Parts: sequence; structure tokens; C-alpha cells
Amino acid sequence: LYSNTSPDNTGMPYRIFVPAGYNASQSYPLIVFLHGAGEAGTNNTSQLNNNANGAMKLVSDANLAIQPTLMAAPQCPTNSSCWGQATSLSRLNAMLDQIAEEFSIDADRVHVTGLSMGGHGTWSLVQNRPDRFASAVPMSGYGGGSASAMSGIPFWYFHAIDDDIVGVAGSRNQVNSLRAQNARVIYTEYATGGHGIWSNAYGNALLFPWMMAQWRGNSSLS
Repeated sequence: LYSNTSPDNTGMPYRIFVPAGYNASQSYPLIVFLHGAGEAGTNNTSQLNNNANGAMKLVSDANLAIQPTLMAAPQCPTNSSCWGQATSLSRLNAMLDQIAEEFSIDADRVHVTGLSMGGHGTWSLVQNRPDRFASAVPMSGYGGGSASAMSGIPFWYFHAIDDDIVGVAGSRNQVNSLRAQNARVIYTEYATGGHGIWSNAYGNALLFPWMMAQWRGNSSLS
């Protein structure tokens, strides 16, 4: 079930996946998916291209049988480092507030993932509000920045050595920075696959159970 909605007058539409049998008397995890530069716009559909570039595998029937989960897929209006901009971060937080008002979301089980520009956006959003997330899964991302505020959040990184669009060094540097802060980090580096490893990575059978095992503020989980 898809519901087409957006925060009032923010200029950042989003789509929300609601699992069958949703019951407002229960609380559900939420996955936030941040698309890459190629899906930017205002049509509120492109972020779901190619099965959200594989991210819809996270809410497959098999995974929902493990844990019913909602997933939000916002669309950034521009493709120039959009997710890292202050305005976009503000709008993403407004989106999360609105979803929490409309749906029964477990505030301790909000997860964020993204690819390419959205991989960098995953880092930026967690850095902006480290108090808000249970886990983060960046793919083929770039950029850097201090990891000190994010040391309590588990990360699972994915990148390919032969990525000729966004070099693997960005992910390696962020992983090293997080590990220097004693953060819990898993790093999957493919030998091949280029930039678009996402469908393969989102199809990793261990990824969804790992995400669902993470709870905000619980540092005992691996």
C-alpha cells in the first residue's frame, strides 16, 4: 500500500509504504530511504524507480513476515548534494515528525539508508540528528565529517572497489573515522559491481534482520 503525501509546503514530497494489516494500536519500525541524484525532482515517483533501486527489497513479503515495517521515500528537488543541505535536513526532520503524527511509529526503531547522494545524505541526516536513529546503512556514498556524535549508532556500509562514479575512499574514511570512535560498524566492500551495487546490497539476506535488531540507544546489540 502506497500513500502519496508530503509535509505542508515544504517542497519535498515523499511516499510511504504501509504494510498490510497495519494496526494503529501497535508500534512499527520505520525505514527512511534516501535516493540518489538521478531520482531528484518533484514528481514524487522517481525515487521509486527500479524498485527504489533495490531498496524495496527491505519490505519484501519475506522480510515483513519477520517484522512488519513502514518505509518512507522522500524526493529531493535538486541533484546537487541535496540531502546534505540545511534546508533538506530540516524538511527531512519535518517529514519524520509528520509520519510520527500520522502513523504509529516506534521512535526507538527508526532506520535510515541511502545510495550515492543518498549515501552521503544518510551520513548527513544522522550527523544532524544522532538522537533520532537506531541504525544507518549508507551505500556508495561520499563525503566526510566528524564521527564523534554518531559513535552510539550502528552502521553498515556498502561500496565497491571499482566504483568509478563515487570513489570507495569516502566510505573507507568514514568507516575508519567511526571505528576510531569505537562505533559499531560493518563494512561490506565488493570487488566488483561498480557504482550501482544497491540491488545486490539490499538483497543481502542478513541486512533487514540486522536493521530490525537495532534499537536507539542500545549499545549492546551487534
